[in-house]
Amino acid sequence: MKPICIFLVTLLFIHISNAQRVTKILLLGEKGIVKDFKLAKSFIVMKKYPDGTYQRLNYKKGGPMESLQTYGDSSLSFFEGNYYKYNSGGYLSCKGYYSQNKKDSTWFYYNDSLKIIRMEIYKEGELIKTIEPDTARRDFAVMNGFQRIDAEPSFPGGNNAWSKYLNKHFYDKVLETFDKDVVARSVKGGKVIIHFLVNETGDVKNIAVWKSVEYILDEEAIRLIRDSPVWNPATSNGLKVKAYRLQSIDFAQD
Repeated sequence: MKPICIFLVTLLFIHISNAQRVTKILLLGEKGIVKDFKLAKSFIVMKKYPDGTYQRLNYKKGGPMESLQTYGDSSLSFFEGNYYKYNSGGYLSCKGYYSQNKKDSTWFYYNDSLKIIRMEIYKEGELIKTIEPDTARRDFAVMNGFQRIDAEPSFPGGNNAWSKYLNKHFYDKVLETFDKDVVARSVKGGKVIIHFLVNETGDVKNIAVWKSVEYILDEEAIRLIRDSPVWNPATSNGLKVKAYRLQSIDFAQD
């Protein structure tokens, strides 16, 4: 991987893609909102999606994501959609779903190895059932209609092709996002882990950060997965099936 040195604009790292639009970035200091990046201890990124939902990403300055909340309106008056919480090391510790400001469907809790340690099932805000570790993983597979996997989803061409893809598509694309004439601020390296679904045709869906390093690298890891070619789908009993995959992306620092 090439060394990382990314240029930040005055308003940090606003960028636009076809799937989302960053609408606001707020820098937070010890006493509230600040304008000087040097005084910031953390920051909030607001994104708008084509379906009209909004996401709030809470990040430590120079550190991992702390939480991600989805809202149904621009005033952020009610939760509507995915919710993610991360521990101090950047690992996903909880994920769930809100409907009309109430917990709904299945909520998952993880340890530092990203293994499910508990599941909670909600309906319109009411806790219906708690599933403990011994049955959580089995029940997850049953509820989501997944079969036993004989071959996991894989990148076409294997590890060598994956490395070539990263070397070709990383770095130059990142720098296109930023103003190269502004004073450079180095971004630390680290390992981002992305969780996503590969469906029966090899298309990538439901991309999410499961191990965060910092905003720039998290967003770049998401883009690399989103823009990757069609994957080889998982197989079960000779048939192509949908399956989730965890993919780590290492960002080395010079």
